[in-house]
Order: sequence, then structure tokens, then C-alpha cells
Amino acid sequence: MKIESVPIEEVLKLTEFFPSFSYTKEFLKFQKKRYGLASDLLGVYDKGKLVCLLPVNYSSTAAYSVYKDYTEPFITGDEQKVDWPEVARAVKKKLGCDYFELNFGFTGAIRANFSEFKATALSFFVLRLGLGENQESFFKKFDKKTRNQIRKAEKYNFVFKTVGAESSAVFYDLYKENMGRHGTPAKPLSFFHDLFACYGEKCRLLLLWDQTELAGANLAVASGRYLRLFFSLSRVKYWQHCVNDLLYFKTIDWAYGRGVRTIDFGASSNQDKSHNHFKLGFGAEQWPILNYRQGSKWHYIKDFLRQKKYNLKIRLNKIKKGGSLRSLAKINKLRLSKDVKESINFDI
Repeated sequence: MKIESVPIEEVLKLTEFFPSFSYTKEFLKFQKKRYGLASDLLGVYDKGKLVCLLPVNYSSTAAYSVYKDYTEPFITGDEQKVDWPEVARAVKKKLGCDYFELNFGFTGAIRANFSEFKATALSFFVLRLGLGENQESFFKKFDKKTRNQIRKAEKYNFVFKTVGAESSAVFYDLYKENMGRHGTPAKPLSFFHDLFACYGEKCRLLLLWDQTELAGANLAVASGRYLRLFFSLSRVKYWQHCVNDLLYFKTIDWAYGRGVRTIDFGASSNQDKSHNHFKLGFGAEQWPILNYRQGSKWHYIKDFLRQKKYNLKIRLNKIKKGGSLRSLAKINKLRLSKDVKESINFDI
């Protein structure tokens, strides 16, 4: 087995219809601009034949399949068994680092070939669309409750618009309001500026307006036949009008019109039953995010501590907003050994 860099032009041809945006110039540019990580598109070769492609983000000490995200390896030709521990060793040697972490999400049965990986506490949700679809066929994929709530929202006369970076300020105001309500630290405005700067017209805001007030907003990146939903936000006062259901439906309809056939509603905790049920109501399939690590435990522990600091900040914010003493007790009962085994490097 051999690991070699593959020119971006060749990768773009091979992955033109592959449901992922992590093989694009824009994604690699964002990882560099936002996190300061170098990137490479690596090919796994067996007996001189390319069997797998994989994007990698890396520093001088650690490498990730993709940092703070998940991807899917592009398996060329027939489905093949890849020796991932050996791949990890070869990648570390090639990049000169002592830690490699992979977070994979698979949209098909191909994941059965990844026995070395462990399921994380996260899943992602994918809606796949075929040729010749329309609003009527979309509706047939949704469950009855979802269809009824969309019809209810349509009676409210929301106005749907798709815009770009020019509306980032009004979007950010809604974003901060949502994060504050959940007690979650808000990303800086520069995060969104970086998204628009790197993805250009592929990064879009899908907005629902009630006259001059922004009622709900989705932020998504559409690349070829694939769309990833990054953020979905709304004002509480419009929940009774099912604003979220209509926003998802409008996003699906808009994306299909642009040629998108795979809609990734993004990752969420397996424990978030309500949110996950909402996504499944749109005909999405739930897939686990799988993880494999190899190398220095220091990088693992460092990422774990960073994630725990982030989670603790959220818990404390919720307590300040009226959380119970029971929530505080949960913080005191955290067991490091157990949490290290179950943590994953996501705060997206």
C-alpha cells in the first residue's frame, strides 16, 4: 500500500458527482483560513492502483480526515476493504505528525467495511432525491405531521428569499439571539465572513420574512449535487406558525432546482430526540458518525479538554439563565476516564 498526493484537478473529476464538499478547493481554503491548517488530497494505492481518496487537514503535529467536521472516503471502482490502521500509519509518516483522527459519515452500506471505527454520540441526516421530482413527490417523502405543519405555515404568507454575504449582518443578529436562548457560545461574525469569502456563491442564506422581520433562516453550502445545512434558526414567536417546517421545505425545493440531489441536514447528538425526529420527518435517513484515532494520546486529551471546556461553558450559561441545581450536580459528577472514551472533536 502507498499514500500519495493527488492533484486537485484529478480529484475534482473523480468526485464530480460524489455527495461531499470536502473534496473541493473551497473547503480546503476554509480550513486554512479559519483554522490555519494545511490540506492535502491523498490517494491510497494498492499494487499501483488508486483504491481510495481522502481529504486531510493537518498541522506539524496532528492530522485529521477533516477538522471539526466529517467526511466520506471516496472508494474508487468496486467496494474494497481498506486497512485503515495501515493508512493512518502511512499518513502520519508522510505528513511527519504523530496523531491522526478520522471522522467518517457514510450514506450507504459501504460503512460495513469500517470495522476498526467506533460509533460516536453523533449522527447526521441525509435526504436523497431522484430525477423528475417536484413538490408533490417531496411531500410523499415527508410524514403526515410534517406535511400538515408545512400547509399551516403556508397560510401565514411568509416571504422566502435566498441571499448571500450582503445579508450576513441580519442573519448574525438572529444567530446570536438563538445561541443566547440556548446558552451556547456564539461564533464570531468573522466565522461567517470566512464562509462567504471561501465559498462565494455556493454559500447561501435561505430566509423567511414576516414583512420586515426575519422569522427564520438557514445557512447552507451547495456544491454540485450536494448541499450541507450548517445552521437553521428561527424566532420563538413564529414557532406556532411552523416556521421551521416551511423553511426546511423551501430549502429542499430551492436546492433541488439548483441540481442538488443529496441534502445533508447536518450532525446532531443522538440524545437530541426531538431535533432528530424533526429531520426524519422530512424523509431523511439517519447515519452514525464513526471515529478512529491513532497516535499520541496528548492530542486526544488536548482536544477532549477543549471540548469539555466548551461544554462546561454551555452548562454554566444555562444555569445562569435559570437552570436547576441538578444541572450543576451533573457537572460535578463528570468522570474523566469515561468522558475521554466517548468524546469527539466536534463543536460545529
